[in-house]
Amino acid sequence: MRWVGSLSIKETKMERVYFKGVAAFIFALYVQIAHGFVDPPVILPVDPVAGQALSVSVRSGICDGFFSNEPAQVIRTGNSVRVVLEGVHEEDPLHCIMPDYTSVYPIGSFEAGSYTFQIDRHYVPFGGTSTTETLRTLQVVVAGTPNVPLPAIGPMAALAVVLALFFAAAFRLRRHHVSLIVMPFLALLPLFSNAQEPDRYIKVLVSIEPGAPTAYDLVHYLDFSPPAGPPPLEAFSAIPPAGVSYLLPLRASGDFLAYLEANPESVRARLERYVLVAYTAQTDYEAALQSLRSDPYVMAAYPSLEVEFSSASLIDFGIEDQAHLGSGLQGIPAQYGWDSLNIGAAWELAGGYAMIGSADSGLAVAHPALRQFSATGQYLGGNFIPASSLDLGDGPGFYDADVNEVTPMPLPVNSPCNPNGLPAVETSRAGHGSHVAGLQAANGASGLGVKGTCKHCGIAMWKIARNQCIGGLVLPRANSDVLEPALIHMTDTGSQVVNLSLGVQRSPQSPETEWCPTHLNDPWCLGLAHAEFRGAVIVASSGNHRDRLQFPAMESSVIAAGGFESNHALWDDSPGSTTFCPNPPSSLECGSNYTKNLGEARQELMASAKSAFSTVYPGKDYSIVSECGDSFGTPMSDGLGLCTGTSMSAPQIAGVVGILRSINPLVIAGKPVLQFGDVVGIRTVLAQTTVEAQNGQPWTQTFGHGQPDAAAAAARMLGKVQERTVKNRATPLFRMYSANSKDHADTTSPQGTLALLINQESAYQPQGSFVPGYANFPTEPGTTPLAAPRASIYVLTTEYKPRPEWPALVPLYQMDRSRNYPIGCTPQTPGCNTANRDFILVTTTANIEQAYADGYKLRNIQGYIYQPCTVEPACIPPGAEKVYRACKVADDDCATFLESERTTFEAVGYTAAYPSGSNKVLGYAYPYADNDPPRFPGGPVGDGMVDGFERVIGTKIDSWDSDGDVIGDAEEFSMVGVAVSDPCSGTSGRNCPADVIFQNGFQ
Repeated sequence: MRWVGSLSIKETKMERVYFKGVAAFIFALYVQIAHGFVDPPVILPVDPVAGQALSVSVRSGICDGFFSNEPAQVIRTGNSVRVVLEGVHEEDPLHCIMPDYTSVYPIGSFEAGSYTFQIDRHYVPFGGTSTTETLRTLQVVVAGTPNVPLPAIGPMAALAVVLALFFAAAFRLRRHHVSLIVMPFLALLPLFSNAQEPDRYIKVLVSIEPGAPTAYDLVHYLDFSPPAGPPPLEAFSAIPPAGVSYLLPLRASGDFLAYLEANPESVRARLERYVLVAYTAQTDYEAALQSLRSDPYVMAAYPSLEVEFSSASLIDFGIEDQAHLGSGLQGIPAQYGWDSLNIGAAWELAGGYAMIGSADSGLAVAHPALRQFSATGQYLGGNFIPASSLDLGDGPGFYDADVNEVTPMPLPVNSPCNPNGLPAVETSRAGHGSHVAGLQAANGASGLGVKGTCKHCGIAMWKIARNQCIGGLVLPRANSDVLEPALIHMTDTGSQVVNLSLGVQRSPQSPETEWCPTHLNDPWCLGLAHAEFRGAVIVASSGNHRDRLQFPAMESSVIAAGGFESNHALWDDSPGSTTFCPNPPSSLECGSNYTKNLGEARQELMASAKSAFSTVYPGKDYSIVSECGDSFGTPMSDGLGLCTGTSMSAPQIAGVVGILRSINPLVIAGKPVLQFGDVVGIRTVLAQTTVEAQNGQPWTQTFGHGQPDAAAAAARMLGKVQERTVKNRATPLFRMYSANSKDHADTTSPQGTLALLINQESAYQPQGSFVPGYANFPTEPGTTPLAAPRASIYVLTTEYKPRPEWPALVPLYQMDRSRNYPIGCTPQTPGCNTANRDFILVTTTANIEQAYADGYKLRNIQGYIYQPCTVEPACIPPGAEKVYRACKVADDDCATFLESERTTFEAVGYTAAYPSGSNKVLGYAYPYADNDPPRFPGGPVGDGMVDGFERVIGTKIDSWDSDGDVIGDAEEFSMVGVAVSDPCSGTSGRNCPADVIFQNGFQ
């Protein structure tokens, strides 16, 4: 799960040469004479407020510089923050030709409080050794008051800002490799014109034919001016590009890269070979596209899609009478969509804890219903996971960890969006991503009266919006050039559910029911296929044009989420006309898309779209005309409000999927309608348990299978024993170990385990016993299988104890700390482990807060175990064992293991408690054991259901067929799939004991 964005040695040297070439040109142009220097860095803004994006600004020159294309490394331990900047220092005067310039590094936003910032720089001189030194230590107070406008600046100061931005852009080589001759002129153009026409991109898949250039060759072709050597593609000779960059900014390396090279036709390998070729606005774009498609070394070339977020942009009309919404806490509109999906009843069966990834506009990182911790480190219970989120919006090539929706945009003084001449202007509209995140998993215990669909699901936000100056306002717009990277990287880093509240309307003349079957190498289609092969369930908005389904909702691998109104009718604000649609006929966003004609892509599920209530960005509106934002539904600045669109439908369905994925993380996504040979999956369960399906209503073009009944779906996923829904299930806690990082990591998520398996720095490998009935992690057919799943501990999947006399359950919170090594520690330092990382599982709020103060990041829940009880051993559930968390100080690693493994772990040094003085016993869980007698004489022992799982659901641990119907328990009630029948309802009289689970009237 670690981000691997560092350059290879070859790339670093090339960029340094380029860095110096630019510097020499600028130096000669401006004839500056100075000595090498690095000024003390500063934190900007000077008086920050909570949630505001901070940055480190450092001025340097001549012999000293910084690589702005390398993001700052931010290591936080409580309120102490270490920022490491990658730079260069030269001792040779002949090499001291770098310009006097200011580098600015985003470092994210912080809660209100007092912080100590230690700012270091790391560099490796030519021929020298790696050096890390502290530049400055600063005390910064982050206030909790609203943002205030920055003071205006004069023309000369504005010129300095523009030049500083030019220098930073010149060295961010992964985006535009523009010739040195034109770069200084381009840097000054904003002083004389409002804006430059942006580049347009074509997405190009490089062939693997003999003699074909690599993606690296294309990206670095324009590193010099004139380029060195002939063009790597014939198409570059015909129509020269303005620049080339990688489609995926986080590059594969190490074992993962070797795996992709061994499987070059896999979808993930093809995505690694995709590049973005930039052309100026003056270029004949269609001619360039055709030239690339004709090149013998180009497998595919696709233009960028103009994708939009799927919340409605409506004309001036009033939100319909609020009376139908009812009233909630203190007058807050009730969440009619939450009620319609029967979420309250579902939570009585399971709250859910899966990781949901969203490609969206970011979110309000400090929102009280989303944030994990207070400014002083108290755990608040929010589900936004900063450690699993990333901002790609300013790409291609750029990324940082700040996914806040409101960010300042540097603008020239004569920009129509900057009449006051400010150095940067804040985003004017925000709230789309915050609204989506709240619908998924807003913290119902925040006291704000808002709750998400999935109670504990983690929110992994992948920001794909960038600011643009439009009509005098700084507005967020979906960046279509980073959509695929967001989808691919969120899948690679463990998202179990993918939410896409966005889309594009394909040409109405196109006859395809789907796009991807005839465009297999389209990067969007490769990304969807990659997510499908990883086992993620994908949900996308159907669209808001009362037309056919938009892309990607139209794909059969995606749940198309349409929208209804509060009366449960299809959302349509202007039935039979366009009277209430905005700007007809150019924009008709006033109702849910659906399946217009039989044979086209099929609507699948429905959720509320009209006036959906959720979290929004405090003090901001996303759209005035559609009454979407903080101004609507509740008082301004409370961070709550209404929005309309199928953007709101998709996250609610994604939240329901998150609940089901949590009940059984091993179940496949499946299909809504099964054909011969298909296996029941999550989509099957959802389609078969909708309100309409329960009433015998078939699929329709408008509503698809209908609105989910989350409680019915959860009950189906749990399964029935003795004709009653079971209260819980057991699932493997996959154990991984990295010899490189000297770290144990545990997760119930196959997707999270895959993220560790492909972690090229740490090389995690499975440990423990093989999992019965689950031979392989989700993988692409035809590729080399990855290491087989293994586990030693089996935990429970819901928060409800199976039997009333057994102990209550506690969640296993996953936390991790990365790169926790001393200042000055480098790969060359003897005994210094620069790959150090530590995953731990904690169960109490006190432990969460202590680990957070110690620099650990909180991720999402990984199942449940029984809490410690008295008197042991009598109070321990039958078959369960003590679960320990103990640490090996020498390796700075904590591990989770059972009582039966304690001797082995303690023998190699896992004896210390963390936190110091705490109880090493976390609770109780089940070991691997499958001791059912053979099904036939001489056959294998075990029935494919571990004994702990059978104890939890109530089948017999000493029989492969509990009810004697000659159908095995594992066939009727699969541990890794959806139950197809009751294993304790046979007709022979050998039913399971009635008191195994359901004694004392327990239902």
